[in-house]
Amino acid sequence: MIFQKSTTIELDPEENAVTAAVEIPSAPLLSSFASVSGSQNPGSLGSTLTIHYSAKKDQIRTERVTGSWSPGRGIILKNRSVQAYSGGQYTKTMKKSPRSNSYDYSTGWGWGIKPPSSPYLSPRALAQTQYKLSGTGGAWLTLSHWVDLQNV
Repeated sequence: MIFQKSTTIELDPEENAVTAAVEIPSAPLLSSFASVSGSQNPGSLGSTLTIHYSAKKDQIRTERVTGSWSPGRGIILKNRSVQAYSGGQYTKTMKKSPRSNSYDYSTGWGWGIKPPSSPYLSPRALAQTQYKLSGTGGAWLTLSHWVDLQNV
């Protein structure tokens, strides 16, 4: 693993969505082989992921998953994927492969019983893509971006 970041986001009871954003900064690992005018900007990669949900008493419903990737100059992406999990003992799963850098998917799921607070049992979503600096012979890296509703 080259870069890892974990953040806990306080949930607003009035807001029925959770958004997490991540930015992978430029790194020496991602540098171009040549530069123009003695400078280089190897770019960076941003990702946002939002779970839209409804909750009442002991029930929860994941309604939509939205988000985007923001590749900086020179960064190319491939193998984009988005997954959502309803949570609980009998988890429903949605798997999509966006062709562009933004996505908006409705789950169509009904209400489910709120599972115990756990990143493995709670409703959650994953957005993944592979990326590298264009023009380099380097390996493709993977950005995995998780958001879960374990504290709802």
